[in-house]
Amino acid sequence: MKHTERALDRGSRLRVPSFEFIPLPGSREIDKSYFSMGDQKENTCGAYAATYLLRGLGYHEFGGEEISEDLMAALAGVNISRKDSLARAESESYQFTKDDGRGAFATSYLYKLPTTDKDEELGGSAYGVGTSIEQASNQRLAVIPLPSTTTSRRRGKNGRKVLFTRDKFRALISAIMQNANTWKAQMILNLECSHLLDPVLQSNKSILDVLLEFCEESDVAANSEWKYDKWKVGHFVSVMGFFLARKAKAKSSLYFVIRDTYRKRGHWGVHLQPEENVRKALIRTDGREGGILLIVDRKFREKAKRELSQALDSNDFSYWNNGSPFRPVLPIQRERVK
Repeated sequence: MKHTERALDRGSRLRVPSFEFIPLPGSREIDKSYFSMGDQKENTCGAYAATYLLRGLGYHEFGGEEISEDLMAALAGVNISRKDSLARAESESYQFTKDDGRGAFATSYLYKLPTTDKDEELGGSAYGVGTSIEQASNQRLAVIPLPSTTTSRRRGKNGRKVLFTRDKFRALISAIMQNANTWKAQMILNLECSHLLDPVLQSNKSILDVLLEFCEESDVAANSEWKYDKWKVGHFVSVMGFFLARKAKAKSSLYFVIRDTYRKRGHWGVHLQPEENVRKALIRTDGREGGILLIVDRKFREKAKRELSQALDSNDFSYWNNGSPFRPVLPIQRERVK
């Protein structure tokens, strides 16, 4: 979609230079899958994103089981609270639905999951989410991890090094946008929410309205109306696409269109985030690591890695440590809770 002029009802017309929406491939079917789901269950944000992406890409079954948020959580080894595990056991004799038992539904899982008493270990690891997607697609999809900083295993004496500098991050995203249709690329972001602009403030606005307001500001984050996200947690979300706003005699502005895991976070779960907020959210300042899980057709994995390596000037394709350990319940054939 290209627009050369839009108006805001503020007593005068605001002339907005052209902007373009660049969706990632397959967005129509993926969005159908996404909007058919409710909110995520507790701690399953990565598995939740993997589920609707896989379904939208045509993967509906693995090992005789329907691909679901629960199955992906089991494959990813999502860590849940021991209290959630007890709540699940207590509710086994009931048939809860989202309408008549949201609390029980949110902590009732169809497969046995690893438990922990440490809040910092809850959720899924980047490795678990990435490998679960490859596994559920029968290896037809490849996941390329793109850490935002040098990962723990590669840190030198000087500590972590930021790989997602402003210039390199723009080069990385440009490479993904330019090759997305060929690679059949999808993106899952593992980030720290507190660096995003509060998506709840977008819940009553359309994406276009938000875009026009963003374009009006030279520094969106400095606008008092747009406060930072109050949710200070690590999170997994996917990317629907990008808006590229081209302004005369100024550097073009890039905005991410994010699919979140709760409908109240954005307009039916979809919100817009400026490039710089996303970059900082991926780098994180909470003592944990973040990055991008880039999903591509497996036959393009090596070609994609060469392109991405050039953009980032780095060959680090390691999974990062977001604080959640990968310790799935074994055997691999998950045991369904009856």
